[in-house]
Amino acid sequence: MKTLTGLALGAIALGAVAFAAPQQTVAQGMGKLMEEIKAKVSNAEHAAVIHERRSAMRAMGGASKKIGEYVKEGKGSPAEVEAEAKKIAAIAEKIPGLFPAGTEMTAYADVTGAKPEIWSKSAEFKKDAELLASLAMTVAKVAAADGADQKTIAAAFGPMGKDGCGTCHKTFRQKLN
Repeated sequence: MKTLTGLALGAIALGAVAFAAPQQTVAQGMGKLMEEIKAKVSNAEHAAVIHERRSAMRAMGGASKKIGEYVKEGKGSPAEVEAEAKKIAAIAEKIPGLFPAGTEMTAYADVTGAKPEIWSKSAEFKKDAELLASLAMTVAKVAAADGADQKTIAAAFGPMGKDGCGTCHKTFRQKLN
Protein backbone atom coordinates (compact mmCIF):
# COMPACT_ATOMS: atom_id res chain seq x y z
CA MET A 1 0.00 0.00 0.00
CA LYS A 2 2.97 2.33 0.61
CA THR A 3 3.87 2.07 -3.08
CA LEU A 4 0.32 2.94 -4.14
CA THR A 5 0.23 5.85 -1.72
CA GLY A 6 3.55 7.10 -3.09
CA LEU A 7 2.30 6.81 -6.64
CA ALA A 8 -0.90 8.62 -5.77
CA LEU A 9 1.08 11.38 -4.08
CA GLY A 10 3.32 11.62 -7.14
CA ALA A 11 0.31 11.95 -9.40
CA ILE A 12 -1.13 14.64 -7.14
CA ALA A 13 2.16 16.52 -7.21
CA LEU A 14 2.30 16.21 -11.00
CA GLY A 15 -1.21 17.58 -11.27
CA ALA A 16 -0.44 20.41 -8.87
CA VAL A 17 2.63 21.42 -10.87
CA ALA A 18 0.67 21.19 -14.11
CA PHE A 19 -1.98 23.53 -12.80
CA ALA A 20 0.18 25.93 -10.80
CA ALA A 21 -1.57 29.12 -11.96
CA PRO A 22 -2.91 30.88 -8.88
CA GLN A 23 -5.68 33.44 -9.36
CA GLN A 24 -6.18 32.49 -13.01
CA THR A 25 -8.94 30.65 -14.75
CA VAL A 26 -7.95 27.70 -16.89
CA ALA A 27 -8.82 29.70 -20.03
CA GLN A 28 -6.60 32.59 -18.93
CA GLY A 29 -3.80 30.15 -18.22
CA MET A 30 -4.13 28.55 -21.65
CA GLY A 31 -4.17 31.98 -23.32
CA LYS A 32 -1.06 32.98 -21.42
CA LEU A 33 0.60 29.70 -22.39
CA MET A 34 -0.14 30.31 -26.06
CA GLU A 35 1.27 33.84 -25.85
CA GLU A 36 4.43 32.44 -24.24
CA ILE A 37 4.82 29.81 -26.95
CA LYS A 38 4.16 32.25 -29.83
CA ALA A 39 6.81 34.59 -28.43
CA LYS A 40 9.40 31.81 -28.64
CA VAL A 41 8.26 29.80 -31.68
CA SER A 42 8.16 31.66 -34.99
CA ASN A 43 6.62 28.75 -36.93
CA ALA A 44 2.85 29.19 -36.37
CA GLU A 45 2.05 25.51 -37.04
CA HIS A 46 4.67 24.36 -34.56
CA ALA A 47 3.47 26.89 -31.98
CA ALA A 48 -0.11 25.66 -32.34
CA VAL A 49 0.77 21.97 -31.95
CA ILE A 50 3.11 22.61 -29.02
CA HIS A 51 0.31 24.58 -27.34
CA GLU A 52 -2.21 21.83 -28.06
CA ARG A 53 -0.03 19.11 -26.60
CA ARG A 54 0.99 21.11 -23.54
CA SER A 55 -2.68 21.89 -22.94
CA ALA A 56 -3.51 18.20 -23.32
CA MET A 57 -0.80 17.23 -20.84
CA ARG A 58 -2.07 19.83 -18.36
CA ALA A 59 -5.59 18.45 -18.75
CA MET A 60 -4.32 14.93 -18.02
CA GLY A 61 -2.41 16.25 -15.01
CA GLY A 62 -5.56 17.91 -13.71
CA ALA A 63 -7.59 14.74 -14.19
CA SER A 64 -4.89 12.71 -12.43
CA LYS A 65 -4.89 15.20 -9.59
CA LYS A 66 -8.65 14.78 -9.12
CA ILE A 67 -8.33 10.99 -9.11
CA GLY A 68 -5.45 11.24 -6.65
CA GLU A 69 -7.53 13.45 -4.36
CA TYR A 70 -10.21 10.78 -4.30
CA VAL A 71 -7.69 8.01 -3.66
CA LYS A 72 -5.84 9.90 -0.92
CA GLU A 73 -8.51 12.10 0.67
CA GLY A 74 -11.85 10.68 -0.42
CA LYS A 75 -12.69 13.92 -2.27
CA GLY A 76 -15.24 13.37 -5.01
CA SER A 77 -16.85 10.11 -5.94
CA PRO A 78 -16.17 6.99 -7.97
CA ALA A 79 -18.39 8.44 -10.72
CA GLU A 80 -16.14 11.51 -10.87
CA VAL A 81 -13.06 9.29 -10.96
CA GLU A 82 -14.61 7.37 -13.85
CA ALA A 83 -15.17 10.60 -15.80
CA GLU A 84 -11.63 11.87 -15.14
CA ALA A 85 -10.09 8.53 -16.12
CA LYS A 86 -12.07 8.57 -19.38
CA LYS A 87 -10.69 12.07 -20.09
CA ILE A 88 -7.17 10.74 -19.63
CA ALA A 89 -7.87 7.79 -21.93
CA ALA A 90 -9.30 10.02 -24.65
CA ILE A 91 -6.30 12.35 -24.54
CA ALA A 92 -3.84 9.44 -24.43
CA GLU A 93 -5.29 8.08 -27.66
CA LYS A 94 -4.40 11.38 -29.35
CA ILE A 95 -0.87 11.68 -27.97
CA PRO A 96 1.07 10.28 -30.96
CA GLY A 97 -0.57 12.83 -33.27
CA LEU A 98 0.44 15.71 -31.00
CA PHE A 99 4.12 15.24 -31.78
CA PRO A 100 4.85 16.02 -35.44
CA ALA A 101 8.49 16.02 -36.53
CA GLY A 102 10.28 19.30 -36.01
CA THR A 103 8.57 20.15 -32.71
CA GLU A 104 11.12 18.58 -30.39
CA MET A 105 13.19 20.17 -27.69
CA THR A 106 16.27 20.37 -29.93
CA ALA A 107 14.35 22.96 -31.97
CA TYR A 108 12.44 24.62 -29.10
CA ALA A 109 14.29 23.80 -25.88
CA ASP A 110 12.61 26.46 -23.78
CA VAL A 111 9.02 25.61 -24.72
CA THR A 112 8.91 21.84 -25.04
CA GLY A 113 10.47 18.89 -23.28
CA ALA A 114 9.74 16.51 -26.16
CA LYS A 115 12.91 14.42 -26.45
CA PRO A 116 14.18 13.26 -29.87
CA GLU A 117 13.49 9.68 -28.72
CA ILE A 118 9.80 10.30 -29.53
CA TRP A 119 10.73 10.08 -33.19
CA SER A 120 13.68 7.67 -33.03
CA LYS A 121 11.61 5.22 -30.96
CA SER A 122 8.21 6.09 -32.42
CA ALA A 123 6.78 2.56 -32.17
CA GLU A 124 7.63 2.45 -28.44
CA PHE A 125 6.19 5.94 -27.97
CA LYS A 126 2.92 4.93 -29.62
CA LYS A 127 2.81 1.73 -27.56
CA ASP A 128 3.30 3.74 -24.35
CA ALA A 129 0.44 6.09 -25.28
CA GLU A 130 -1.79 3.09 -25.98
CA LEU A 131 -0.82 1.59 -22.63
CA LEU A 132 -1.76 4.80 -20.83
CA ALA A 133 -5.14 4.85 -22.58
CA SER A 134 -5.73 1.21 -21.62
CA LEU A 135 -4.71 1.73 -17.99
CA ALA A 136 -6.89 4.83 -17.73
CA MET A 137 -9.86 2.84 -19.04
CA THR A 138 -9.11 0.20 -16.41
CA VAL A 139 -9.35 2.92 -13.74
CA ALA A 140 -12.64 4.07 -15.29
CA LYS A 141 -14.04 0.52 -15.29
CA VAL A 142 -12.98 -0.10 -11.70
CA ALA A 143 -14.54 3.20 -10.62
CA ALA A 144 -17.78 2.33 -12.45
CA ALA A 145 -18.08 -1.09 -10.81
CA ASP A 146 -20.51 -1.72 -7.98
CA GLY A 147 -18.76 -1.32 -4.66
CA ALA A 148 -15.92 0.80 -6.03
CA ASP A 149 -14.03 2.54 -3.24
CA GLN A 150 -10.75 4.29 -2.55
CA LYS A 151 -8.84 1.04 -2.11
CA THR A 152 -10.00 -0.62 -5.35
CA ILE A 153 -9.52 2.58 -7.34
CA ALA A 154 -6.05 3.11 -5.82
CA ALA A 155 -5.07 -0.39 -6.94
CA ALA A 156 -5.88 0.53 -10.55
CA PHE A 157 -4.63 4.12 -10.34
CA GLY A 158 -1.11 3.17 -9.18
CA PRO A 159 -0.19 1.27 -12.36
CA MET A 160 -1.70 4.02 -14.50
CA GLY A 161 0.62 6.56 -12.92
CA LYS A 162 3.69 4.35 -12.80
CA ASP A 163 3.41 2.35 -16.02
CA GLY A 164 1.29 4.76 -18.05
CA CYS A 165 2.48 8.28 -17.28
CA GLY A 166 5.79 7.43 -15.64
CA THR A 167 7.17 5.14 -18.33
CA CYS A 168 6.63 7.71 -21.04
CA HIS A 169 7.98 10.56 -18.96
CA LYS A 170 11.20 8.67 -18.17
CA THR A 171 11.99 7.96 -21.81
CA PHE A 172 10.36 10.69 -23.86
CA ARG A 173 10.07 13.83 -21.71
CA GLN A 174 12.61 16.31 -20.42
CA LYS A 175 11.12 18.41 -17.65
CA LEU A 176 11.02 22.11 -18.49
CA ASN A 177 12.60 24.54 -16.07
